[in-house]
Amino acid sequence: MPMILNSKAILGIPVETRAGQTLGKLGSLDVDSETGRVKTFHVKSGNLVAGLLGDELMIAWDQVVEWTNERLVVVDSALPAESRALARATQAASSASMMEG
Repeated sequence: MPMILNSKAILGIPVETRAGQTLGKLGSLDVDSETGRVKTFHVKSGNLVAGLLGDELMIAWDQVVEWTNERLVVVDSALPAESRALARATQAASSASMMEG
């Protein structure tokens, strides 16, 4: 059954890849005025991803796996491969340093 999502409720929800990589928060979206369908999601980058991608990541509708009032899940390839590898390495280093300290 389709859900009706309110724009006030969804702006700011977390955006992550299917693998669980946090990309940031939903900042805005573009709607096609002729069809009424969402075309693009604008994601405000999180701390880790911000250094890799800049301030905003654009996600196309066909990259969305799941969309609820709580989160937006996208395909892993929504984050470029080089950035995914760097993000994983950075997260691993951060986790290791937290365990040591």
